[in-house]
Amino acid sequence: MLVFFLNIASPQQGDLRLSGPPSGQGAGGGARTRDRGKKKKKKKKKKRRRRKKKNDKEGEEEEKEEVEEEESEEEEKEEKEEEEEEEEEDYTRT
Repeated sequence: MLVFFLNIASPQQGDLRLSGPPSGQGAGGGARTRDRGKKKKKKKKKKRRRRKKKNDKEGEEEEKEEVEEEESEEEEKEEKEEEEEEEEEDYTRT
């Protein structure tokens, strides 16, 4: 009977593991590490957005430049056509 009471009074091995603080690498501070991971994700997201905006701006600038070049080429063609028409008119007059 004495053995029975002693077994109840002494903590079992499974209980010991649960009662003490966790040991080993990465012990404790779970919330802190989770927060840190969250911050890291947020930062990455922000950087990605910035990069995306920057790339979009560069793309828009390139598109604008292309459009301007096309417009200038069209204007040059129109000017040449007008000059040719004027030359033809001058030639027909003489």
